[in-house]
Amino acid sequence: MNAETLIENNQAQFAKLYELYSDYNSHTNISSIRDKAGVYAKHFSDSLFVASYINQAQSIIDIGCGGGFPVLPLAICFPDKKFVALDSVGKKIKFIDKVCAELELENIETKCLRAEELAHHKNYRERFDIALSRAVAELRILLEYCVPFVKTGGKFVAFKNLDINDEEARAKNAMQALKLKLSEEKLYKLDVESERKLMIFEKKAKTSSLYPRDPANIKSNPL
Repeated sequence: MNAETLIENNQAQFAKLYELYSDYNSHTNISSIRDKAGVYAKHFSDSLFVASYINQAQSIIDIGCGGGFPVLPLAICFPDKKFVALDSVGKKIKFIDKVCAELELENIETKCLRAEELAHHKNYRERFDIALSRAVAELRILLEYCVPFVKTGGKFVAFKNLDINDEEARAKNAMQALKLKLSEEKLYKLDVESERKLMIFEKKAKTSSLYPRDPANIKSNPL
């Protein structure tokens, strides 16, 4: 089922989500995208291009979820799945909590922590079928933060722009250290000007307890 159909099938909830987003964003900045068409295309639709992979999972974590994308649209469309929304910025988690209350979404757990902290917690480490991230970070850094949450045999899905060939080349050592295989790349268009891709990584073995390292080390000495 494509993004447009999923939104149409849940039209009332997405309309309410847009209303809540616009109101909250008017006084507390959670995203620079404010026009309705932009929000529907670049937040709602973009979030749902990963839907086919969510169908195959039960437990999903959105790392660096920001104002709730992709986790909020996915939770609306997949009420039978369990999601964790992780971000270190309190105002963004507060917005997600507000949406969950207003839309009666009972399938999202929010965590206001840094990824490198939660990834070493036994209740969250290697517990998820799929980890997702639209966070703006270099791929090799993103992999170290996100992959420790994924079960062996599970998937990490990164939302990326098309022009990241240098990032992919630099990420080869990280893929080896984290026991990953790039199994698929899925290209899609948000609109005439915006081309994106999903990078789907399969986790082949357990992650070393060394990872993720502290942020200073990750930044100064990336894998």
